[in-house]
Amino acid sequence: MSLLKKVCILIICIIFITNLTYSNEKKLPDGVVIGDTEGVKVSIDGKYFIYANNIAPGDTIKKKVLMKNNTNNILYNLFLSTSNIIETGNINMADRILITIKVQDKVIFTGDPSGKGSGDFANLNMKKTPLFLGKFYPDEIKDMDVDFFFQGEELKSTETGSILFDWAFSASFEEYVLPKAGF
Repeated sequence: MSLLKKVCILIICIIFITNLTYSNEKKLPDGVVIGDTEGVKVSIDGKYFIYANNIAPGDTIKKKVLMKNNTNNILYNLFLSTSNIIETGNINMADRILITIKVQDKVIFTGDPSGKGSGDFANLNMKKTPLFLGKFYPDEIKDMDVDFFFQGEELKSTETGSILFDWAFSASFEEYVLPKAGF
């Protein structure tokens, strides 16, 4: 299929909007820093955008997100949930996008944009229960790799679609006392 025909047939826009929250506040705790390897840092109000268009079945969008506890005395537990799925077009994009999330190279979720797990993660639903991303000790940095795979058959010329959904990071914290060095 020619590139021009592919672009004309498939105009699909995926927008991932990420909002970060802490308890009931609308801002990220001072000690938590989240951003991707392309230099996009999540702002204090939690906004972070991933935008992709003209994708076709078989395409994968990959993002590496760095998460850091920038404190010296607080242990953070980070979580991720999803909400507000909006689709347009005549194909069900939520069924066509397979998301895989890895933290420190360990797969912790595979499922769709609505937060429903699949395969080994079928019991997970990020819309109902936030996904635990891990404990972050003072000054600890972890990588989160996210793959968005557009699965399924090649689209017909009349098939188009888009999807928009929100991800919310949340954090709980514990006071942390550094172990005393001793002999």
